[in-house]
Amino acid sequence: MISLECFAETHRLSLKKDGCGDHIIPGASGQIFDGYADGRLGVYLNGETPKAWTYARRKMEQAGMTIRQNGDTDGVAVFDPANGEQARAAIRITGARIRRIPSPAQLAVLATARAMRLKAA
Repeated sequence: MISLECFAETHRLSLKKDGCGDHIIPGASGQIFDGYADGRLGVYLNGETPKAWTYARRKMEQAGMTIRQNGDTDGVAVFDPANGEQARAAIRITGARIRRIPSPAQLAVLATARAMRLKAA
């Protein structure tokens, strides 16, 4: 059983709190949430058009996700976070942004730039 926090850390995703104070992984067109006691995570997707939702729903079904709510332009699917194909599909479909990890060389360049900016001020 993988929690939402572990899923976010494993895939370098950002956690946010929604209006109710629950943790979610936000995306451009949906969110990943933890709402199921059996260890599965949920994906809420808000398609702009019925065609966009139908396309996304088919992609989620092909990955092996279970559709729990099927509206005209939005819906909810449930997936196993330990399944790599389903996890990648959830991240891709919701548009969740993966955090970049800077290399030591990039960190050194940033430190130099910050030091130069402090000297100039």
